[in-house]
Amino acid sequence: MAERTAELRRSEAYLSLAQTMTHTGTAALNGATGEVTHSSDEHSRLYGFDPEQGVPSFEQFRQRVHPEDRAMWMEALEKGFREAASVEGEFRVVPPQGPAKHLHAIVHPVFTASGELQEFVGTVVDVTERKRAEEEHQAQLWFLESMDGIDRAIQGTSDLEQMMSDVLDVVLETFRCDRAWLIYPCDPEADSHRVRMERARPEYISTSSLGVDIPNEPGVASVFRSVLASNGPVRFDPESDCALPQSAQRFSIKSMIALAVHPKVDKTYMFGLHQCSYPRVWTPQEERLFHEIGRRLADALDTLLMFRNLRESERKLAGSRAELAASRARIVTAADQTRRQIERDLHDGVQQRLVSLALDQRSAQEMVPPELLELQEQLSRVADGLAGALEELQEISRGIHPAILTRGGLGAALKTLTRRSAVPVKLEMRGETRLPEPVEVAVYYVVSEALTNTAKHSHASAVHVAVEARDDVLELSIRDDGCGGADPTRGSGLVGLTDRVDALGGTIEVASPVGQGTTLLITLPIEQG
Repeated sequence: MAERTAELRRSEAYLSLAQTMTHTGTAALNGATGEVTHSSDEHSRLYGFDPEQGVPSFEQFRQRVHPEDRAMWMEALEKGFREAASVEGEFRVVPPQGPAKHLHAIVHPVFTASGELQEFVGTVVDVTERKRAEEEHQAQLWFLESMDGIDRAIQGTSDLEQMMSDVLDVVLETFRCDRAWLIYPCDPEADSHRVRMERARPEYISTSSLGVDIPNEPGVASVFRSVLASNGPVRFDPESDCALPQSAQRFSIKSMIALAVHPKVDKTYMFGLHQCSYPRVWTPQEERLFHEIGRRLADALDTLLMFRNLRESERKLAGSRAELAASRARIVTAADQTRRQIERDLHDGVQQRLVSLALDQRSAQEMVPPELLELQEQLSRVADGLAGALEELQEISRGIHPAILTRGGLGAALKTLTRRSAVPVKLEMRGETRLPEPVEVAVYYVVSEALTNTAKHSHASAVHVAVEARDDVLELSIRDDGCGGADPTRGSGLVGLTDRVDALGGTIEVASPVGQGTTLLITLPIEQG
């Protein structure tokens, strides 16, 4: 008998140790009265009782159940007693000392041989660590899913205002708050600030109109200082040390969290959330997410502000380029007009005067008596000089501005150039319609300079010139079979012609491989003429 008693005690000790190690307790309730008839040592400890003080009463156990779970705990037990059925569930207990615990309980009815309910026997397991792990997992999952939504909002547009609007929409739903906003600048010393973007529940009015200057009242300036002094979110709730400004009442603000957002290329923003429906206490998980959103928002503001500045710079650069092109076009046009005027003045003035003098000299020569041979020879030399001067003047006049270009158009002018060329030229003109004068002048001078260069440097035996106007673009190609190796960057007449073509919005391409001739490809927009 003594041996069996000792063995039973050893078994009870082993069971108690096993329960302690696994945080598992057992208890029994009277089937008729509901009073606790048994509570293992670990069961009592799970509820925060000292096993040495005896078995606590049912009411004492009930009082240790978390107030938010107490009704559910009672309802489950009453149902078990009423239906004489098993009960299972999870609930929290709050020991007098230490944190709350999560317990999982299973209660089974025990019947007598005659089928009457005798008692309920229950097993309770401490699942606090499991619940904490589950909550941490859920919190991490919520964090990642929330950040994914934020990242999608940031990456979904290149427009600054649209990005801020999309982010605040996501924030409003993620935190289930009543208002989300961005204030600029977050400067307590400034006279005013603006709400750059805001999103609010329909039942709560907006704090202000977007883009309107709002005076920095002392309470608002104090909030700015608190936020700027912190490296993370600042809470304005019942459990924080920061008080809401007096203006919060005007907008039904009962709780707030705010963060300074520091873009590198702009002044500081303030990012914040309002809870108007109740005095919300912001959790550590919410603070962490809010902080990370603020960091991503700063990066996004940097990117889009730099992108906006780049676009503005590109717009200004494009305007400058357009103005430069227009200026160059005006200079080219003015130079062409001046050339044409000089050519007309020479033709109508000096050239006509020389022709008249030549006629007068010829008449005077005919009046000289035959015996005055020396005088006739002298007058003959004067006539030859006048003829040479007139020819040189005509050549200069053509160089200044080809009159045939004005009278006969591009085709006639190019034919004249090819006839005067020292190298044989094959000319192809596809289309004989008149083109804008700046285009015709540019083509004429490019061909003229190219033929001159070919004659001087290329040792070519033939040149092919093709001109075609189509789809509002004129294409000019000049090819020779000379020695190649031309480098327009080292100085030639093409440099000035390139400026002329550029002024018209055109392009010049030069290909001159050694030993394979030289090719010029020119395009000019006809509508620019």
